[in-house]
Amino acid sequence: PGLVCPHYDKVQSNGILRAKDFEKMMLKHTEENALGIDHWAALVVEGERYNVLSLPGKPGSLLPNSNFSPTAEGVPWIWMKRVVNGGTKVSSNPIAKEGLLVDILKEAQNIILDPMEEKCRELNPSK
Repeated sequence: PGLVCPHYDKVQSNGILRAKDFEKMMLKHTEENALGIDHWAALVVEGERYNVLSLPGKPGSLLPNSNFSPTAEGVPWIWMKRVVNGGTKVSSNPIAKEGLLVDILKEAQNIILDPMEEKCRELNPSK
């Protein structure tokens, strides 16, 4: 994916759940795919395969019924995100415990540049 949200299950300093803020941002990048990674989860990559590392006993967003818990009442996990319904809604699904990277890392259909990108490049020259 082009977008990744770490600490996906945490509340930011502004009081907003990162998962909600990330979905709002994704609606501005409607043809991107993304992953949301809970605070106590990690994506472990070995060659062409991956597995989800979920620390036992730590809070996370995956409930036993595979739904999202906004109050971190589940286990730490990783979510696959994509914009659907003509750019009006974000779908969110937990990834499998293990699998092939090609199943979760999907190429963007189109990359929409942030309007502030040029200004950031100006203020942070690479040379």
